[in-house]
Amino acid sequence: MAPIHSNSSRRLDGTVLALLLVLVAATAFVGAAAARGDALAARHERWMPKYGRAYTDAAEKLHRQEVFAANARHVDAVNRAGNRTYTLGLNQFSDLTNEEFAEKQLGYRHQRGEESTPVAAVNMSMAQFQSTPDSVDWRAQRAPSPKSRTKAPTANLNHFVTVVGYGTDGGGQEYWLVKNQWGTTWGEGGYMRLTRGNGGNCGMATYAYYPTMDSS
Repeated sequence: MAPIHSNSSRRLDGTVLALLLVLVAATAFVGAAAARGDALAARHERWMPKYGRAYTDAAEKLHRQEVFAANARHVDAVNRAGNRTYTLGLNQFSDLTNEEFAEKQLGYRHQRGEESTPVAAVNMSMAQFQSTPDSVDWRAQRAPSPKSRTKAPTANLNHFVTVVGYGTDGGGQEYWLVKNQWGTTWGEGGYMRLTRGNGGNCGMATYAYYPTMDSS
């Protein structure tokens, strides 16, 4: 006698198969996520001695590892997209949250009504700018001071840097050559190139200060 297969049994078989497929997919997803987590943890372990990082206990290390992993994923996503004029990398701040970084490193605040010191008027003519070189790099003249790590000021913008030159890259993009104060492990050996000629990127043309020399 031929076996009898009811519609309900076929539906049950289909349900079981669907559940098994979901289980297999979920297991694969969890396995992949765990592998990514392990890879990020390994990156954190390699990063720690490079920047001399040590933590007080296992709980703090786990927290910093999670923050590091979030920052590393952001770095990887931006670089993978390839739609920026720059690439990101991990540095000595990679285990800090955005809020912690801002609190520790972005301490400068420009106060409303703050006035600059007036200087004597200087007569300038366009002829004086016709011989301006296409690029300047005062690093070659040993003009900038060493790129030491300094704490952000807590007095009264957001951050300040020193312009040490300018130029144009191979793609025709004009830039300012900027010296930061976070040491040589940040940016391009402690420096960065910031786009120039676009109205003052990052407030570069908003609050500009320059030194004057007293000839007396």
